[in-house]
Amino acid sequence: MRLPRSEVHPSEDQQGRPPRSEAQPSEVQQDGPAVCVVMCTWERPAHLALALAGYLRQTGGVDFELIVADDGSGPETAAVVRRFAERAPFSVRHIWHAREGHRRTAILNLAVARASAAQVLFTDGDCVPAADLVAVHRRELEPGTLLIGGYVRVSPEIGDTADEDWVRRGEHERLLGPRQQFSLLRRHAKNLWQIRTRRRRRPHNLGLNMSLARADLLRVNGYDENYRGWGNEDGDLRERLKRVGVWPKSIWTKAVVFHLDHPVDPTRKDRARNLAYSRRLEIPVVAARGIMKLEGD
Repeated sequence: MRLPRSEVHPSEDQQGRPPRSEAQPSEVQQDGPAVCVVMCTWERPAHLALALAGYLRQTGGVDFELIVADDGSGPETAAVVRRFAERAPFSVRHIWHAREGHRRTAILNLAVARASAAQVLFTDGDCVPAADLVAVHRRELEPGTLLIGGYVRVSPEIGDTADEDWVRRGEHERLLGPRQQFSLLRRHAKNLWQIRTRRRRRPHNLGLNMSLARADLLRVNGYDENYRGWGNEDGDLRERLKRVGVWPKSIWTKAVVFHLDHPVDPTRKDRARNLAYSRRLEIPVVAARGIMKLEGD
């Protein structure tokens, strides 16, 4: 039986009004998928096609849906998602908003509002998953945890020449050699120490590979949309989650994605604003500008 095909959901109507679902998160479907994979992307359609292909070879039998959270890409990205949805044996949705600078937090919040699963797994459209990624995240989730997984870099010399057959054959997983395994283990050990000592602003969590209960995201109202441009939004979410009893759990060596390297985000050079905002004295647990808008723009 075929599941629903790709659905495109702009974040605004033609009059510029936000849709109702931005303010009213959908209910979790009790008989629906267990995990919602939320994949953020902007204007890297070739990498996106590889990342999506990785979800066709997931093992473990976990029922999941996939939402492509698109921060204003052009029609080539939409075509990649549409072609993928035509052959995917699970629900695929493409949620898009107009490009008004780097608004990753806003498009992720919209995706979370539309998710129907109880667990949300965040990743990026330049990250090819290991075959057991979804199964590991599903197995490792415990009440009150934020799962943080690891990554292996894939050089442009490899990633820019790869195709979907390369992914289907699992060639990316063969890049996990002894050196990469040692690097993952070292980072995992560091994470464990920082979690045990409850170090502030640690461990680092990356939006390319992390998951948690959707209900816990709603408790803090998702991402803070005052973060615009590159940097600090994932750490802000982590610190607010800690304050409601949701603590990081490192699965850095168990849940792995393969990051297709690319030029640095152009907004990274302007990170100072986000960094200063993340260090302000009073940080509310619940984001005022999050999934639900508790204050005006």
